Amino acid sequence: MRGFHNGEYQDGEAAGRIFLCGQSGYGKTTEMRRLCEQCSGGAILYNHTGNEDLRRAIHVHQPGELSRVLCKVAGRSGWRIVYTPIGGDLHEHFRSVCRMAYITASVVLALDEVDFYCDARYGPSRMPPELYNLAHFGRHAPGAGIEGNGRRGVAMMFTARIPTSVARGLSSQASEFRLFHEDDPDYLDFYRRGVLRNRQDAERLRDLPKYKFYRVRKEDGQMVISGGARKTR
Repeated sequence: MRGFHNGEYQDGEAAGRIFLCGQSGYGKTTEMRRLCEQCSGGAILYNHTGNEDLRRAIHVHQPGELSRVLCKVAGRSGWRIVYTPIGGDLHEHFRSVCRMAYITASVVLALDEVDFYCDARYGPSRMPPELYNLAHFGRHAPGAGIEGNGRRGVAMMFTARIPTSVARGLSSQASEFRLFHEDDPDYLDFYRRGVLRNRQDAERLRDLPKYKFYRVRKEDGQMVISGGARKTR
């Protein structure tokens, strides 16, 4: 399913803003890759660690390269780009990718370990202005739109191991959470206060095995278990 639904751009399961969070090694990035690879339109994975890939992806390392590739794939479907920054300031790479995703629109943008880019240098919001713009106004991104209907938007996915390190202006805008194994009391309390309904729901995260997660939509707060063993690449 690709299009504009409930006011948000959607491609496959990726709709609105999805926050994937939990301890390292339990499958957050594997799940984000899966969501990118099911997209029928276009997807950009920003991967500053250099450890991730997508099947049949175009690999780029500089903003100029990304701009040229986006021009080439305009109007096509099923394209995937992995952006791995090389050289220069990582924050400038990140801001360029966010800016170009907003301009392109009708795209899924996946940001791994997004909390790396949330800090005090950006003032009270703790977000680069380009990320703030996507989080709060991505549904109105002014790109070319989906073929024939003129609707525009960017769907976002972002991962983090430490939920409290992610700017509240970003995590509060998530329309869906995919919560993986967690046993830190402070982080469980964060979920209880902001995502889940009670302490008992938060405690359920302790028992999740690798690749399992609870899917929680902000609109109803229901916890639905999902995921499972993934094939190795």
